[in-house]
Amino acid sequence: MRKVVIGLVVIGITLGVVGLKIIASAREIADRVLRGERRETIAASSRWLGVPWLAKLVAEAEHKEYLVLLQNNMELRPTGGFLGSYARVSFTDGYLDSVKVEDIYVPDGQLPGYVEPPAPIKQYLNSNGWLLRDSNWEADFSQAAPVIEWFFEQGKEPEADGVVAVNLFVAQDLMLAVGPIYLADYQETVTAENLFAKAEAHSEVDFFPGSTQKRDFLSLVAKQLTEKVKAADWRTQIKVVKAIRDSLRRKHILVWVKDNQITQAMRRLNWDGKLVYNEGDYLMIVEANLGVNKTNCCLERRINQEVTLTEIGGLQERLTINYKNNNPVKPEPPKFWGGGYKNYLRVYLPKVAQLDSVRINQMLLQLTEVDQEMVNDFLVVGFLVEVGGGESGEVEINYSQLIPPADRVYRLKVQKQSGTGDDPYSLTFHSPTCPTRQLNRTLDQDFTWETKLKCN
Repeated sequence: MRKVVIGLVVIGITLGVVGLKIIASAREIADRVLRGERRETIAASSRWLGVPWLAKLVAEAEHKEYLVLLQNNMELRPTGGFLGSYARVSFTDGYLDSVKVEDIYVPDGQLPGYVEPPAPIKQYLNSNGWLLRDSNWEADFSQAAPVIEWFFEQGKEPEADGVVAVNLFVAQDLMLAVGPIYLADYQETVTAENLFAKAEAHSEVDFFPGSTQKRDFLSLVAKQLTEKVKAADWRTQIKVVKAIRDSLRRKHILVWVKDNQITQAMRRLNWDGKLVYNEGDYLMIVEANLGVNKTNCCLERRINQEVTLTEIGGLQERLTINYKNNNPVKPEPPKFWGGGYKNYLRVYLPKVAQLDSVRINQMLLQLTEVDQEMVNDFLVVGFLVEVGGGESGEVEINYSQLIPPADRVYRLKVQKQSGTGDDPYSLTFHSPTCPTRQLNRTLDQDFTWETKLKCN
């Protein structure tokens, strides 16, 4: 069998196709790399990394292809960001065969017929049907990915073995790990700090239908970044692995594959972007930027949740989301981000919850103005929120639910939306018989929090 060096594994991770379950400590990895050890087979690499399904993922003794969605989370969408570009990544017998970057408008332009879009897209985006670039509408990536793949197939893209979503934050974090890259063809240096601005400039300046300038720029960035990772010393490669591990934890990389064994592994590691409700209370905030702009580059978000246990054993809850839009009102080139934030906001709650009221900037909405839908284990509350450039806004949602009398513990599960930053989050829990409890943290990953319901 062919030798598989550490660099191959790192390349695969860099492309968002392979995620590592880091079992060995960073010191142990460093020692192995420093000694120059090379794993003789993919199977050995799998055992070393603690991921027995690695061989299947990189197609040992076979051929596999993956669609890698290059999501621009500066234009936030439910699975992370706007689908502006994608890569088709192929493996044969454990080797990375090819990486082909393409503009999303190429397959999008070949879609036959009309597909009825979700109501918010139809109402607020004014789109002529449901298109591939807007197909990542489901917040649950395990449900969104098959829909996305279907659109690709309709656009004449061959069937793939899986779909991987990678946000802009991933590329930025990798550049922080390996350093800037120089693009000789453009005589430009790309850094983590200017990647977004340069990508936007090459996407929009002098653009015309059929232009390949965005694809050409992103292809060169991907190539140079991959080469820099391959040539990196062991210390830098450890930084790369840590960056990918953090991206997976923070849900900036989501993985969906058709192989059942790998699917189960992704679920155990929480890398599949699945919405999971077990018991107790639940919250997930999902935003979709429908303003056709990159406002999320400069948007601040603060989340406050207040839960009160009533004397009769119910929960009264108030969720407050504060926005600060730091974008200019009317951005001028070359600042292609900016302007107002046109956000279709969805809040996922337990299906037993009852919506009481919604306020935007202290103005009460009629409940008939709010979309309510039962989706699996969730009550999904949705409505449009707009925050102008240079302005602030506040959303307040009040809801209630009963809890089983036998419950002795309040348990809350909060899931993070892919593509969002590490937003400040606070929780206050009031009980008639217990001291008030407070939680302050960043919403940088999914988490569960619990406390006693009764103290006497």
